[in-house]
Amino acid sequence: MYPGADFVLFGTVSNIQFRQEAMRLSGSMTATLSLDLVADFSLINTKTYEVKAAFSATGSGQDTKILSSQSDHVVHNRGKVISETSKTLADAAYSELMAQFNVGRPQSRNAISGTDNPVVQPAPAPVTVY
Repeated sequence: MYPGADFVLFGTVSNIQFRQEAMRLSGSMTATLSLDLVADFSLINTKTYEVKAAFSATGSGQDTKILSSQSDHVVHNRGKVISETSKTLADAAYSELMAQFNVGRPQSRNAISGTDNPVVQPAPAPVTVY
């Protein structure tokens, strides 16, 4: 089914919720569109079909606009909300996976490069990831 793959990570969305909220501030308003998503994951060994890890992860994103009056028309950036949600979901899934295998997040390279993306050193055995 996945030729050459040693492991496959399957995910199922178990909860998804968009919310629109408004809040009054002195002389203005804020309008927020947010998205929360929960997914359940299983890491499967493709040779033995053994579940090597299983966990749930949550992602969220939001777009907030400041309005000068209540009658202002709001156009939220749904693409930004979905992008933030997918990035935080991926980060949470990665953290859960590393925690189950007792692998810590490397700090030194991230601090130098200025990115939030963790770096994983490849295992000495040949592994194909799709």
